[in-house]
Formats: sequence, C-alpha cells, structure tokens
Amino acid sequence: MTAKFEITKEIAVLSRKGRRSLRLNIMRWNDHPETFDLRLWLDSAPEGLLPSGKGIMMDEWEASCLLYALQSFFAESTLATDTKPTAEAIPE
Repeated sequence: MTAKFEITKEIAVLSRKGRRSLRLNIMRWNDHPETFDLRLWLDSAPEGLLPSGKGIMMDEWEASCLLYALQSFFAESTLATDTKPTAEAIPE
C-alpha cells in the first residue's frame, strides 16, 4: 500500500545533503488530521518531493513541548551563542 500525503504548510528546510533535504512541514498522511512532520525528503525525484525514510510526526501539543524543551536547553547551554541559523532554515 502506498502512503498518500499532502504537505499543507512548508515551515523550514533545516539542511541539505546531496539530493536530500531535512524538512519541517505540516502534513496530512492517508487522510488523517494534520501533524508536524520532520523527515528527510528526496528533492530531485521525477514525481517531485518524495519521503526518503522514516520521520517524526508530532501533534500540536508535542511540537509545543519540543519547542519549550529546546528553548530551555539553549537558554542554559554552553554552546556557542553566536551560532545562527543559515538561510537554509528559512522557508523557500
């Protein structure tokens, strides 16, 4: 059975590696309710974007919890504070 998907909102392209990109989208899979979806995509397939492996799907509550956890982590982190996202993290 082939999965049916619809990208309803492209949020960000987080990185690119060759013909693949790590993308955060809001999606519908097989006519289920929308979810946040983080996964690798094959960019240059003849059919357009194709999922390239397993991803992480989150509902709005889980995505909010992840955001809070990351904000807390980076607020307390000793990682370089001058690290900024590149233009790749901006939606196309």
